[in-house]
Amino acid sequence: MMDQPPPPKSPPITPGEIPASGPTKTSVMAIVSLVLGVLGFCTLGLGGLIGVILGIVALVSINKSAGRLGGQGVAIGGIVVSGAGLIAGLIVGLLLIVPAMLLPAIGAPRQAAINAMSMNSLRQVSVAAASYAMDYNDYLPRSDDWVDLLDAYVQDADAVVSLSRSPEQGRAYAMNRLLDGLRFADVSDPQRTVLFYESQFGSPLAGGSELLPDQPRYVQGYVIVFVDGHIENVIPEAIDTLVWQP
Repeated sequence: MMDQPPPPKSPPITPGEIPASGPTKTSVMAIVSLVLGVLGFCTLGLGGLIGVILGIVALVSINKSAGRLGGQGVAIGGIVVSGAGLIAGLIVGLLLIVPAMLLPAIGAPRQAAINAMSMNSLRQVSVAAASYAMDYNDYLPRSDDWVDLLDAYVQDADAVVSLSRSPEQGRAYAMNRLLDGLRFADVSDPQRTVLFYESQFGSPLAGGSELLPDQPRYVQGYVIVFVDGHIENVIPEAIDTLVWQP
């Protein structure tokens, strides 16, 4: 009787290629990748970025599991959806962030221009006060009707009106009431003594520092006219350095 040939040997199995035994499990990372991809649309792309990374890692792990892990389609879907969420999130982020970054750059020149216009109007009022004093023995205009008294001395007839008579149409300004009835020569510190100043909308035509708004209307600071005629933007921290009592 002839000897039977030995059965063929099975090829060696390398590590990582052990055939799966039992039911295949779906990769958790693949599922998370798909979920994060969907959330990527709501997280400005952050969820999509993480989802793409987890999807790639899941796909590599599935290919190396020799059938022990499933969910290859889920992983691919997670990568695709996450990528779309990432791109959409970046687009939405740019649409939201870029305008927000540009607004200050656009608003600053506009504020500077309006501030300059207001200072120009007040400069006319300051010159008008000096002209009034020349005609009235160096006396400052009465604080309770300075608008009417200076109206004839202002080159631009709307300058005083827009500042005082109609606050809803322009900025509101007031006169320092403590200067009422005084002459320019009576003021000991004209360079730091307030003559006209930015006041709250709808406030009286004259008063003291209590009429100042809580915050300047423009970033340059409160617009203040001093007795010597010069005009400054004064920041809130420097208000205490101003002189109200002559």
